Amino acid sequence: MTRLVLRIWLPDRPGALGAVASRVGAVKADVVGIDVIERDGGVAIDEVVVDLPDDSLVDLMLNEIRQVDGVGVEEVHRDPAVPTDPAAASLRAARQLTAAADIAALAQALVAEASGLVSADWACLLGSVVPDLVAAWGPNPAASWLAAYRDGLAGGARSGQAPVSLDPLCLNVPGAGADLLLGRQSRPVRGRERERLEGLAELAGARWIQIQPGGAG
Repeated sequence: MTRLVLRIWLPDRPGALGAVASRVGAVKADVVGIDVIERDGGVAIDEVVVDLPDDSLVDLMLNEIRQVDGVGVEEVHRDPAVPTDPAAASLRAARQLTAAADIAALAQALVAEASGLVSADWACLLGSVVPDLVAAWGPNPAASWLAAYRDGLAGGARSGQAPVSLDPLCLNVPGAGADLLLGRQSRPVRGRERERLEGLAELAGARWIQIQPGGAG
């Protein structure tokens, strides 16, 4: 059994996703997760998680999907660890942050859970005053490069950064004196994914204030 994540573009109209699911089922594959990650201008971008019984059926399945009127396949990748229920995955991530008993544990939980939510290649927490890595997950770029990149965003592009950019994402963690940066080269981080990461960063910031020395407890 092979687990694939399909990022597809389809018309934002009733029945379009059902037609895709029917085509997937035609090759004996199972749809085990669906996440609508962006909707704009009459087009929806969905991530569909599929369990395929045989690798040899991948091309046949993609050809079937492309037969649906107005549907395009942006990207396909194998990811056995991808969450099939992003909402449940977000709640589990939130529980890990609230369970952290100290700052070090909280920082590490944040980078691990953030990377897991979007299958990032790497994630880190970079200090604001002193640009050191507070916590890291995966093969991170050098702290000096990350700091220069973040400073470039702060110079005018942070708030307007294109949501479809393959550049690293940079999110402030309120109250922590640090920024969450993460990168994923396989596909862009889009709207719904960014919203989940922003919520996680805000929760981490609130917990940070609680457990830091002199915090709310």
